[in-house]
Amino acid sequence: MGGVKGIVRVAAALLVIAAAVPATADARFKRCGHDSVVRCGKVAVPLDRTSRVPGNVDIYVEQVEARDLPSAGKASAAGAPGHGAIFALAGGPGQPATQFTSDFVFAFGDEANGRDVITFDQRGTGKSGLLRCQEIERVVLLSRYPDAGQKCAERLGDRRGLYTTSDSADDMEAVRQAIGVDKIAIYGASYGTKVATAYAARYPDHVERLILDSVVTPDGPDPLYRDTFTASPRVMRASCGGECPWTDDAGQDLAAFAAQLGVGPARGFVVDRNGRPRPQSLGSTRLLFLLLGGDFAPRIRAALPAALYNARRGDPAQLLRLASLSESGAEPANPKDFSAAIFTATICEEVAFPWQRDAPFDDRERQAAETVAALGESAFSPFGPGAALQTDLIQLCRRWMQASPASASATPPLPDVPTLILEGELDLRTPLEGAQRVAAQLPQSTLLTIPGTGHSTLGSDSSSCTLDAVTRFLERRAVATTCSDPPRILSPDRPAPLALTEVGPMKRAPRSVARTLNAVDLTLDDVEDQLGTQAVLSFDEEESTAVRGGGLRAGRFRAGTRGVSIDRVVYVPGVRVSGRLFNRAGRIGTFRVSGSPAVSGVVEYRGGGILTGRIGGRRFRFKLRRVDNTPPEIELGAKQRKPAVSPDWPRPKVR
Repeated sequence: MGGVKGIVRVAAALLVIAAAVPATADARFKRCGHDSVVRCGKVAVPLDRTSRVPGNVDIYVEQVEARDLPSAGKASAAGAPGHGAIFALAGGPGQPATQFTSDFVFAFGDEANGRDVITFDQRGTGKSGLLRCQEIERVVLLSRYPDAGQKCAERLGDRRGLYTTSDSADDMEAVRQAIGVDKIAIYGASYGTKVATAYAARYPDHVERLILDSVVTPDGPDPLYRDTFTASPRVMRASCGGECPWTDDAGQDLAAFAAQLGVGPARGFVVDRNGRPRPQSLGSTRLLFLLLGGDFAPRIRAALPAALYNARRGDPAQLLRLASLSESGAEPANPKDFSAAIFTATICEEVAFPWQRDAPFDDRERQAAETVAALGESAFSPFGPGAALQTDLIQLCRRWMQASPASASATPPLPDVPTLILEGELDLRTPLEGAQRVAAQLPQSTLLTIPGTGHSTLGSDSSSCTLDAVTRFLERRAVATTCSDPPRILSPDRPAPLALTEVGPMKRAPRSVARTLNAVDLTLDDVEDQLGTQAVLSFDEEESTAVRGGGLRAGRFRAGTRGVSIDRVVYVPGVRVSGRLFNRAGRIGTFRVSGSPAVSGVVEYRGGGILTGRIGGRRFRFKLRRVDNTPPEIELGAKQRKPAVSPDWPRPKVR
């Protein structure tokens, strides 16, 4: 999740709370393994610093000392700052940071410039007293489990109010004392930026510098997703990268289609892996979370402009299939890797929801509706107020009774320290607009926007831009505000043709069969794209597993050790393709084409671009030449043509 609204005390209370943090400098850290450079240890902290709830939490810590880093003994151009530490904070809330220790060392360990690399599992995550709520762990779509948050609160009892951002900031201070370092640098990703800024506001004298990656604002996140709503058209335009010639404005396509959904959901079907059409619908909320799915999946971002364009034309087939594929990977996470209970407890305790904090459950829906109505429809453009009232955070916490004090109405200022803010241009969880507001609060900040990148830039930037910036910043050198070698934006998918007349003729093919041959080629392209979304396909003879899927409009396919079996797949209306693809790289296979008499026949791909066969009773043989490995073109009525590209679909690594 992009972020969580934190509990940050007013300045007058900071000294009292700081004094209550116990010093734990006697903590012992030992090597985690015989040959490991990582040292492990635990720091005991009170579960409840007010002593109302008894008990302690052992905070699990990992430390890679500067002397053990590959750069040990090297001096940077700016000179070594002396022994220090950089704390690396993961996202969530709910992610244990120590599962990423090696990744953090790789990212900035060699250039830590005399700093130890410190990670720790925040209370309730990983090895720091893992908190669990099975009611939440089983939930994929919260709207189907409206009482899950309430049941989790009942399970946790009085403990539910003791896992706030404020608690994590105090735990972090206890770890700093245990390490014995006076000033620390802090890297935070997503929700980790929330903890980083909370710590910096509470303990400013111990902060050397900050790296904030995918910034959660100090008062965020907004459970009504207004920043995300506002940023969506901009992100849709940027996802095109200037390569959506079928539309004048991809952002306007999104806005127009979202307005259509205000009248009623889009309805259609998705073909399952057995070739059976399954009715589906898509409303504003489902569309919103499909867009959010693109934060971690460049392939979703590349597919969205075309899918929205066709949906606006009345054909939601691509969009419905994309939503289903995105949701198919939304399985409950392993609690050791992500604590759903901590996510729930932190979010539901801290976020400023559109109802009174102590409002009865049965009255919260009415209060939320009144709050949204008072804000006006323009505040929720382009999705509308209805989508705001159905967000995951609203559904999760609408029956949660808070157990901790309300957050302060004002937050203390952040320290005036060098700060590097990293933000993905295409990030919708923590949009660029929020990072700009945070940057304005930090006089020594540098905001670097990474083009073509979504959430958590350190893990999603495909170029060296983010790593280079982190390196320079930790070496106390100036960081540019733009990438000198930005990541390449994946070329957007093309809209699926709504009829054979929208398919352009295949180049060099005989005129009488050129349009049908291109339709077959587009069908095979689509099958290969879908295979790429489901698995890394291997044609090795020892491969025993099969990957199956449905065509866009009909049919099914199956990939295994003997190639790809295609059974009556329809991508272009009126053109049904069956056969076996034996070699995807060189495209070798024989396919039966059926539909009208004019398109029926056989097409054989012989490799090397040679196509032979018979379509509509006419024989053909020619050599297909592709330019830059680009598949043939397709026409959209009288509009201009566009290239077709099949980018990869990486899986998300962090939340």
